[in-house]
Amino acid sequence: MIFKIIDRPDRNTDEKLADHVLRAHRVGEIYRSLEQSEQIDMEIPEEEGFKPPFDKEMIRKYVAYAKSHIVPRLSDEAIELLREEYVKTRTQAADSIPITARQLESTIRLAEAAAKARLSPIVTAQDAMLAKKIVDFYLRDVSASNGQVDIDILLSGTTSRQRNELEMVYDAIKEIKSQKRVVEVEDVVALCVSRGGMQREKVEQSIIKLKNMGQIYEPSYNRLDVIGRG
Repeated sequence: MIFKIIDRPDRNTDEKLADHVLRAHRVGEIYRSLEQSEQIDMEIPEEEGFKPPFDKEMIRKYVAYAKSHIVPRLSDEAIELLREEYVKTRTQAADSIPITARQLESTIRLAEAAAKARLSPIVTAQDAMLAKKIVDFYLRDVSASNGQVDIDILLSGTTSRQRNELEMVYDAIKEIKSQKRVVEVEDVVALCVSRGGMQREKVEQSIIKLKNMGQIYEPSYNRLDVIGRG
């Protein structure tokens, strides 16, 4: 999973962050100095505000116990919810692929982690819904186009529609080349507009992208050819 963290300059936030980092660094230096002089039990006034709410030894034991003793299994309710949500999400998009089985597997692992965090041997519907909300959030954040989730953006940086347009333009270039040997840009535009219903601007953008991807090149002005294929 990918979560974007946007770092925007803000004087108030930046001052708090810098102050925290600097004070934490000083506390660490004091601890190292005390350890070298073997004065481990001494109180450190500067430590106020840096003590975690839970003892780290307790957290270590909690995590170790959960990892070694808790093996959650999906409840019938969780299976039903995840199946229904997966199918519903897949059928919502007309011209894109919102999620694949890979995202379903990620959701299952998150649901199991939620149950394990509760030290529960059963993955409930609530665990499954929590996991789905997390996956939905990150997908909308990093792979949405015009408000619609498209997993191809995450996998290749290109939407399903854009990929289809690239394939149409590439196939048009190959077809024209097999017939005329010389591929004029205007011929490619005309074929894609008449046959595929593409807009001229989209065809020209696809030509530029195919050249940047190294699939076609321009041997002379306004003429195109494919690279390394017949």
